Amino acid sequence: MKKLILLLFIGLSLGTHAQEFPYSVVVHPKFSSPSLAVQAFAYARYNNYLLIIGGRKDGLHRRQPFASMDSAGMNSFITLYNTVDNSIYSTSISTLPTAVAEQFTSTNMEFSQEGDYLYLIGGYGYSPTIQDHQTHPIFTSVFLPDFVQAVVNNSDLSPSISYLSDPLYAVTGGALVHVGDSYYLVSGNRFDGRYNPMGNPTYTQTYHEKIKKLAIDHSNGLAVSVVDEFSDANLLHRRDLNVVTGFDENGNEQGILLSGVFQPTVDLPWQTSATFNSSGVQEIPNFVHRMNQYHCGHVGLYNTSNHKQHYLLMGGIAEYYLNGTSLVQSNDVPFVKTIGVVTHTAANEWIEEITPYQMPDFLGASAEFVVANNAILASEHNLDLLAMWNANSNTDSLLIGYFVGGIRSSASNIFWVNTGVESVPNNTIYEVWLKNNGSNAVTTPVNPLVCAFSVYPNPTFDHFKIDFQCTEASMVSFTIYSSDGKKVMHENLGHYSVGKHTYEDKGKFIRQAGVYTIQLEINGKIIEQKLVVTE
Repeated sequence: MKKLILLLFIGLSLGTHAQEFPYSVVVHPKFSSPSLAVQAFAYARYNNYLLIIGGRKDGLHRRQPFASMDSAGMNSFITLYNTVDNSIYSTSISTLPTAVAEQFTSTNMEFSQEGDYLYLIGGYGYSPTIQDHQTHPIFTSVFLPDFVQAVVNNSDLSPSISYLSDPLYAVTGGALVHVGDSYYLVSGNRFDGRYNPMGNPTYTQTYHEKIKKLAIDHSNGLAVSVVDEFSDANLLHRRDLNVVTGFDENGNEQGILLSGVFQPTVDLPWQTSATFNSSGVQEIPNFVHRMNQYHCGHVGLYNTSNHKQHYLLMGGIAEYYLNGTSLVQSNDVPFVKTIGVVTHTAANEWIEEITPYQMPDFLGASAEFVVANNAILASEHNLDLLAMWNANSNTDSLLIGYFVGGIRSSASNIFWVNTGVESVPNNTIYEVWLKNNGSNAVTTPVNPLVCAFSVYPNPTFDHFKIDFQCTEASMVSFTIYSSDGKKVMHENLGHYSVGKHTYEDKGKFIRQAGVYTIQLEINGKIIEQKLVVTE
């Protein structure tokens, strides 16, 4: 018997608000196969087939340059999965031109599908041609009817593709989306060389910081031109983000950048978001995006009856997560199980809601949401909810699509202990259903954090101080955990007034060197910091 995971909703906002998303979400496994174990890939839908190109066949990238993004983890096969009968076809990239074959083994390509064509830009990975890692300067067009048939027949793939080479296309970790009659290449970066988290000179990196409006023409071979460009060194300095399409409060189509990483002055996700269309890009005022901040499986859901635009975000990585009913902030930016919804109302309000129930595992990072075969689209990756409910009027449940691939992590924080076995690519496809709750939908608002704090000196070997600031009278305590999750210390600090405060500890909890987690709790809200203890 299949296990169902029922996901209901509570609210995350600056105050109490009405229920915006009147649905439960039901997720259950559909099919598992090693061929589907891939993350940070590109895909297309054609008839009943799901086409998977590129990505990684391992889990979270390791922090050692010699081990990170190695060639052994590249995906060197094209996979075709039939969502009706679960049959799978697979073929090698070997029949493709060298430049395209290398691009098709890369990770975090920008991609978009229009009808029978799949377009792919850039992507990062190892190039045997230059014997180094690079962001591939390639734009590739795939004619899906011929390409899919070639995969089924295990025949030559090259007649069904066209490609262009230009440094313009050397972008990874951004997005290619279709808004109105145009394509937009959004944010991302160019990364060449070996990844190194300590900033050592094993790579060069340049953020794109642009949105390029593209025109694509097949009338006389493949031609791509930049018809407009929007630059913003601050607002567009982001990668590994969720870029969605939907409708504004007037029913006009637009694109939306949700969060992403990294802020220029600190290695933390953005909490700002932005909208864009043919007129340019602008920040969404008075909206803070805390959940699902890295790229994760996502889909738009538009209700034409009340002009509410919802964006469903499944799992991933974020600076914030719920611990019971407490909102926790962690500078480690962990894997999360959060299911989130961002709603844009007809009154031009932006509201974020989260679920008290969770994904079945630490899933979602570098995953994709693939809409159902019978989906009715309002725009790219954006379902027309009213039309779909009308087409399924005899039921209160609606299959909206499939959650595919991504990283499955064994714990929330694995980066600094990552030996390559702590995470794997998810090999299970999950069905995602909506259940109409109607007037029975209930939300509970979660207020923002009332205090921030810092820990220093860090690293330390015998003592530490905590500076914190309360914006209201607060009860304060802290708990310290070792790297294996064991509680090593707990202190009730007492009642503190509004203002800045300092607590000093002589390190009596310290037994050995290691990385400890300090959770500061203020009036039931929890904030996390890491403390490194040296010998």
